[in-house]
Amino acid sequence: MSMALITLVIVQVYWINNAIEVRQSNFKRSVNEAVSNVVLKLEKYGKVKIPESPLLIENKLTYHLIDSLLDDELNKKSISTRYQFGVFSTEREHFVHAPENINPLVLLDKAYAFELFPGDMRKEPDYLMLYFPNERGFLMKQMAGLLAISISLILVIIFSFTYTILTIYKQKRISEMKNDFINNMTHE
Repeated sequence: MSMALITLVIVQVYWINNAIEVRQSNFKRSVNEAVSNVVLKLEKYGKVKIPESPLLIENKLTYHLIDSLLDDELNKKSISTRYQFGVFSTEREHFVHAPENINPLVLLDKAYAFELFPGDMRKEPDYLMLYFPNERGFLMKQMAGLLAISISLILVIIFSFTYTILTIYKQKRISEMKNDFINNMTHE
């Protein structure tokens, strides 16, 4: 019974981890699709507004444009967690735009990177870096129902197992007391 309980808990933990990995893969795919749409829209916007050169990511209007496009596309993909973005220029080897409240190295290490203006044949492309500080929490929040049910079932099984073992020991002790009493009575 103990082995069955341990095996059941291990299988449940395995399936929960598997479900988390599937959610992470879906999240990454949705982010990739959303930001790819943003990059395409920015490229179209750059060709319409500035036909002779790619869109320069150095003015406030463009930051707001990127932010609103990201908001729209991420909301279409049901991604409602907080994000931060920056634009990294490989030509200049620094961020043209980065949020003030985050270390740029975090963006370089942990952010999703997307090439801006992939149709432009420049040697050194700029990259849109998108970082979700609470990605794991967002995924766990989406799985709250599944996790609550799994944890509840595991606790019910552990409680039932413990109660069964305690009842067996109690019955065994009562049986031993009964046998001792009968032995004492027959001896007298």
